[in-house]
Amino acid sequence: MTESMPQVSGVIFDAGGVLVALDGAPSLSRLLSLELSVDAFQKRWLGCPSVLLHETGRMSMHQFGENIVTELGLNVSASEFLAEFATWFSGAIPGASEIVDRIPSQYRVSILSNMSAFHWRMALATGLPSRIELALVSCETGVLKPGREAFLLAAESMRLEPGELLFLDDSHANVSAARSLGFEAHVVETPEQIESALHQYGAL
Repeated sequence: MTESMPQVSGVIFDAGGVLVALDGAPSLSRLLSLELSVDAFQKRWLGCPSVLLHETGRMSMHQFGENIVTELGLNVSASEFLAEFATWFSGAIPGASEIVDRIPSQYRVSILSNMSAFHWRMALATGLPSRIELALVSCETGVLKPGREAFLLAAESMRLEPGELLFLDDSHANVSAARSLGFEAHVVETPEQIESALHQYGAL
């Protein structure tokens, strides 16, 4: 561990874009005829009332499909959008789980993710890293990042203070929110970046 980095006792991973390949930006960019970055996608996506309800487990898949095409002004049917929605998930990111499983046993390890129940089932089917002790997913917890409630729930559930936790996510907005609450937090977009961040904090 480098001297400039504080000691942490736990690591929190985002799931989509970090451990599993879940990316709606290319699909939504195509449907909207816009070029959306990860952060621009998140802002547009979380600005839809139906997304907030669906990803917190309060709206059915059918109703979500019906509503979202209107909210986003998409020129497709609900069934066509839901078929597209299914393609956003493309499996585990090669190498990511193996890195997570190398984290020493003295560290607590969890997932904090915004994800629909539909995509979460797909993620579970890939097999999560064995070092994951706790999965806090919005469809089950009812809270979404970058809301402070999601991060505070993670810290409370892991029985650690925010400053004792390293949070890794592919969204700058989520990382900024975590830092504002005292978490050590970094943007990671590849397994190599995950590995580098863990090394910086002595967690590998």
